[in-house]
Amino acid sequence: MASSLNVRAFFTRWPVIAIVAAACFLMLGAGCPNGGTFIPDINRPPSAHAGTIRNAEVGERVVLNGLASADPDGDAIAFRWNFIDGPVNVILEDATTALPHFVPTEPGVYEFSVVVDDGRGADDRDTTLVIVGGADPEPSCPHADAGSDVTVVEESGPVTLVGVASSDPTGGPLIYAWVQLPTTEGVQVTLSDATSTSPTFDAPTVEADTDLLFELTVTNATCSRADTVGITILDLAGPVSCDTDEECDDGLFCNGAETCLAGACADGASPCDDTQVCDEDQDRCDVPGPENRAPIADAGPDQNVQAGDHVSLDGGDSSDPNHDPLAYLWVQVSGMPVTLAGSDTATPNFTAPEVDGAEQLVFRLWVDDGALTSDPDDVIVNVLPPGADDDVRIGASWSSGGGSVRVHLEWTFPNGTQPSEETTDWGTSGMSALSWPRASVPDGLHWLTFDFQSVSGTTPYFADVRYTVDFLGYSFAFLDNIVTGTGGGIAIDVTAGEGRVLYNALVDAEQPGSGGPTDLPLVEVQAGWREGTGSLRARISLQRAGDSAVPGFTSDWGEFGFARIVIPATATLPDGTYTLTFELQSMDPQQTRFADVIYQVRFPDYPFDSPLEPRTLSSGTEHTIVLEASGGGVTEISNDWFD
Repeated sequence: MASSLNVRAFFTRWPVIAIVAAACFLMLGAGCPNGGTFIPDINRPPSAHAGTIRNAEVGERVVLNGLASADPDGDAIAFRWNFIDGPVNVILEDATTALPHFVPTEPGVYEFSVVVDDGRGADDRDTTLVIVGGADPEPSCPHADAGSDVTVVEESGPVTLVGVASSDPTGGPLIYAWVQLPTTEGVQVTLSDATSTSPTFDAPTVEADTDLLFELTVTNATCSRADTVGITILDLAGPVSCDTDEECDDGLFCNGAETCLAGACADGASPCDDTQVCDEDQDRCDVPGPENRAPIADAGPDQNVQAGDHVSLDGGDSSDPNHDPLAYLWVQVSGMPVTLAGSDTATPNFTAPEVDGAEQLVFRLWVDDGALTSDPDDVIVNVLPPGADDDVRIGASWSSGGGSVRVHLEWTFPNGTQPSEETTDWGTSGMSALSWPRASVPDGLHWLTFDFQSVSGTTPYFADVRYTVDFLGYSFAFLDNIVTGTGGGIAIDVTAGEGRVLYNALVDAEQPGSGGPTDLPLVEVQAGWREGTGSLRARISLQRAGDSAVPGFTSDWGEFGFARIVIPATATLPDGTYTLTFELQSMDPQQTRFADVIYQVRFPDYPFDSPLEPRTLSSGTEHTIVLEASGGGVTEISNDWFD
């Protein structure tokens, strides 16, 4: 079998923009038709689809399905199916249709390819497998990856093929073999080392945009797999002006079909000058080169790896609007230092360091076209210890002296939901924890709540409260001694995706005036409670004097354990006097009072202290805090919860 189970499309062929010599038929001296416009013919390639992997039995008629193949220009496409590999040779019936078929005579894995052609010089290829009789599709075979298709914009410049993403499922060594496959252009190049992972060649000088095709075959102790990659060499020869002896009726366009119009000059072009013989409609133009624009750096997607892994960064999707060749510069900007090999290439690599916990490495890429440098782009590589699973975990533990204690943890997502399966019950085991698959944790602000209660009644305070938050690429452990009263709630805000603790009631409560992170919300109000046997709804509203409730700053009634308003630091609260209103309502006629209602209000540089103290409130009552906003700052005028 000649290709991996990860089927790769043949490669995208971008044909040279067709030159239509007869765009404007002119008789000598007659000139071009006024207003006539020549539109270059740009042919887009078709897309081949050989269908999904099929399971069949010996003697069963198997129909391959290429009906999903299509052409973006609506061109009719021709099919050409081929048998690639299998236990016995197969001759397909109707091999030039979308639905060829065959009848397998032996069990095993059969591989087929389809090439679709639009009849205008563009084609595409795809492969599929048919597994007959429950055969093993050879999972021990290697995976071949010849890299992404590349457009090379510098004739005679170096080009590197990249096969480092190929792998062996058993971790064994691989043998690499690169060959150039024939194309219609017939241009041949010489590879520096066809048995290396990344051979190079010099881009040839071409008269028109030219496609090259290379195949990489990787072999392990069991079998081989192959993959192809397309390289497009752009013809960068500049336009030439008309010669005095050229005439329109000769069908000659002095600047090529890409820039000439019939009957008028292309955008940005100027008419022929007085020294040139031009037709009366000035269809021949001098076209200046395009303005140079800065390239665009793309450091590739973030990665999750384990300690000891070989890690490759990929800046291959960086681009230049003018198709200039690019120089690369990678640097590490944070995290445990590593040795980055090939920092001046598109695909540098390093070995992930040994770590005890999660470690986040950040790398920055710039690209330069020889005149302008791009803005930087960052990529994050999250390194986990060997064998680490893919969960986010939150835990709390404590020591309670001579008494016993129970703890309750709640993890609330940004939309206010609190998954019941991710809320721990009260327990006296000395540890409570939550766990959630990283891929299922939505980005945004999360609220983690720790709630402690004495069991014996003799230990109203608990020393050494400890918690950990382990997000993707982020590990945070707070181990200092914190003393909290029974029933006291403690909130921690974290941001999924970035994995940063934005606000920590445990830390900030003990360090008044520290200011905390610079990206704290401008105003944040939260209320939570323990309902006992009843249920409770809460509403928080923020209203400026003379106005209705400020849009977006009102938390509707909810029964999920808390209500919340957040005004981000990027917002500006208009000057004026505001009233924050807390309203509680019983959902159970037998439950009219609620213990341990806790709220938080914080502003920049506003210490977080007394709001942790529990209150006992009656159903239906309202409590207010009056705030004054002026010049972007916020101060508290009165507070009937504590005044």
